[in-house]
Amino acid sequence: MRHNIAKWIGAVLLFVGGWTAGQVFESLSYFELDNVISVADLIGIGVDCILAVFIIRVIGKKDQEGRIEKDFFIQEYDKVQDVINILEKDCATQTVLSLDMTNYSLARCRKIIVRLWKEIGELYPRFKINNQKQQDTLLSSIKALNTKLTDTKYYKEIQGINPLRIVNRKVYLNGTIKPGIDDEISEIKKVLLEMKILVNKI
Repeated sequence: MRHNIAKWIGAVLLFVGGWTAGQVFESLSYFELDNVISVADLIGIGVDCILAVFIIRVIGKKDQEGRIEKDFFIQEYDKVQDVINILEKDCATQTVLSLDMTNYSLARCRKIIVRLWKEIGELYPRFKINNQKQQDTLLSSIKALNTKLTDTKYYKEIQGINPLRIVNRKVYLNGTIKPGIDDEISEIKKVLLEMKILVNKI
């Protein structure tokens, strides 16, 4: 933001300096220099300077508001990332998960992403149109992870995989299904990173 403001200040000062130099040398003729500046010229320069300060403040305020919005969006994606990180750790270190907590965690991720996408779309409709594919990929990956963690039927026809077991609201993982779960989590984290980078470029 400071870099943008500095560029605007430099541009305005360059304009004012050029205009002033033009007024000074306007009457230059036959190597005679008339450097008298009228009251009207001084008033004009003053108005230009005041206008420049006003424009800089407006632009600076707009940049600051945009930065706050982007920071908020990124923080919401970070919340999803935190939930996925916890789930990744649990899948890597444990063989028994709570079905209710797993469902709740993934439903929370989906809810945050859907709500956030709606808010982004209201403020930046063009961004939403251009990046709908990434949003769809993110939601699809979360749905696929939910299937791999909670749907026992998913594994029944896959050769070389021991089926997922769910007993008494507990999810029993095994070594043959964990690699697929890890792959899905990695995909979610990759798309989350892409979304945060895209939001930061708004």
